[in-house]
Amino acid sequence: MDIKEYDASLHWKEVDYSSVNIGIVVSRFNYPITSNLLEGAKIALNTADIVIDEAHIFWVPGAFEIPLMAKSLASKGPSADSIYNAVICLGAVIRGETDHYKYIAQAVSRGLTDVALDTGTPIIFGVLTVDNLEQAYARSGGEDGRLIAKPLSSQKNETKSDSSAETIGNTGYSAGIAALEMISYIKTP
Repeated sequence: MDIKEYDASLHWKEVDYSSVNIGIVVSRFNYPITSNLLEGAKIALNTADIVIDEAHIFWVPGAFEIPLMAKSLASKGPSADSIYNAVICLGAVIRGETDHYKYIAQAVSRGLTDVALDTGTPIIFGVLTVDNLEQAYARSGGEDGRLIAKPLSSQKNETKSDSSAETIGNTGYSAGIAALEMISYIKTP
């Protein structure tokens, strides 16, 4: 048996991204969080030696509207002779006192899955589904959005894992890297 393993994270920086177009859909609802996610995605897309031809940012009212905009972008490009090679979707759904959170989170998740499968375009899920504002800030890079991965030594990890502390990260950054990895799979034979 011949087993081949492919890992885009090993070679995504080697791909020529000069003709790549990326659409970024961002929810205005929970703006302090989503703007942090966008900042993280921009940092990822501006990684050293990577040149993206075009990245367009589309603000939508809330998370519920993200799948429709993602489908629109995945079906067309910034011009008649180009397409979006990936669509990064950023939003924040924070649990409240009603079931609204559950329905919105499920609808967005299912909607984005359907768009990816229907169009064949990488649709990157950067939508936070969290219990509270503190968790949202921790997953969007902190108050200023720029913390990509920083240990929180003041918080002990209560699980029995190898990690000694939780980290602050930016899901937008992770989404940007995921987009580059998925594009590298598609652009390389």
